[in-house]
Amino acid sequence: MSIRRSLLHAFASLLACAFPLVSVAGPAPALATYRIRVVSLQPLRLGVAATLPPTARLSMSATRPGDIEALDRRGWPAMVERLQARAADGRALALHDDGDSGWTLESPSPAPVEVDYEVDASVLAAAGWPAPRESIHADAGHLVIAGRALFVTADGQGASRIEIEPPAGWHVAAPWAPSRGGFSAASIDELEDNLLALSREAPLHVDAGRFDVSVVAIGWNAPALAALRHVIAAAAPRYARTMPPAAESNYVVAVLPQREHGGESFRNSFAMNVEQAPTAAGVDTWGNMVAHEIFHYWNGWRLTGRDYASTQWFQEGFTEYTANRTLLQARLVGDDDFLRMLSKHLQDARKLQTPLDAPGTHKGPPLYGAGALVAFCWDARLHAKRRGIGDLFASLWKRTRKGAEPYDWTTIRASLQALDASADWQSFHDRYIAGREPPPLQDALEALGLRLDPSAPADAPRIEFDPHADRAAKARWRTFARG
Repeated sequence: MSIRRSLLHAFASLLACAFPLVSVAGPAPALATYRIRVVSLQPLRLGVAATLPPTARLSMSATRPGDIEALDRRGWPAMVERLQARAADGRALALHDDGDSGWTLESPSPAPVEVDYEVDASVLAAAGWPAPRESIHADAGHLVIAGRALFVTADGQGASRIEIEPPAGWHVAAPWAPSRGGFSAASIDELEDNLLALSREAPLHVDAGRFDVSVVAIGWNAPALAALRHVIAAAAPRYARTMPPAAESNYVVAVLPQREHGGESFRNSFAMNVEQAPTAAGVDTWGNMVAHEIFHYWNGWRLTGRDYASTQWFQEGFTEYTANRTLLQARLVGDDDFLRMLSKHLQDARKLQTPLDAPGTHKGPPLYGAGALVAFCWDARLHAKRRGIGDLFASLWKRTRKGAEPYDWTTIRASLQALDASADWQSFHDRYIAGREPPPLQDALEALGLRLDPSAPADAPRIEFDPHADRAAKARWRTFARG
């Protein structure tokens, strides 16, 4: 559910046009092209032919999926075999193997470099496909692969064009923008920090305007698949209306079959697993994860804090709350389900040992829960002004130029002030975000006809409807829940 700190680089702006297939002289961006084919499904081998910009070295992503000995030791280059580099005239270029840092050309090339290699997944297959959300999942009918396991890149590389040749009869779900029969990625980050999915069955598609979602859900039956599509169709268009993407965007959802609970977010994609066999009735569990991870396309990958650690309460807590709220407004969960989610946040928040903006490296449920409670307090306050948490994100999206500029508390406060100038947002921050006081729920609960259950144990507080709430509060809840 969280986004790795090492992946939050400065983002390149999206290109506004399709890319040519050949390099041009002069100051044009350093374009790369890739042609990918499946050499063998069992064992899994992928062939890549690339034209890379002039360079002195080749490399791959420096991330690690963890707990895979060969990759811990050697990085993604451990999966690359038969790597060859040639000059444009066909002359072989000698390469020095630098281990986990990649390869160095014996002599720097002043011209584009032709590179051929194979990605051999046997190290993962032999280990039973560990960390499938972060590396590769492969079976007889599906291939889901992280770009970091696939692409060798050159120093100074900018945009890339990608062509994919799937096995006969297979379908492609790609996270990059369509471009002249292939796809285009505006930066190395966009190339590597994404998931590519190939499958025998056609992916589900959800059209959210300029945000097109492709879904590959492995092993889901028809009712569960329909429910999954319903969640995405409710969440993605809502998010895209609130924060319109800067350009046409593809997004890939890969639901993997391993029985565990977790999600991994990428720039234009995410992978997830569920613990139990998915059912249409399980929306309050797996559906919330779907809504959460998709929202990270905006809050986390594009809306980024100027300082990572001190803004995680907003990135994670507000993403979680937005997912909860989206399911409620779309009537995919009931009022009681939503109150259970809030109660869980309250129970988690009680375990937070630091101020919200000083969690250090701790990003677990206490931070998510406390951040979500802040979002609820603000949402209830803004609701009284006929606004809501979506208006806050819309304002922040404009204020950061669609995520082109990082935000900090000053930016958030300015967005809040524009929505409700009567509130003392700075005092709220000083006491409940930078300070150690727990979020002030009482006013938000009373305004919406809610209360803390007086019979609940002190160590397991529970939010419920207040049987003594007046008609006005009950009416406010109805409009709040319906959005």
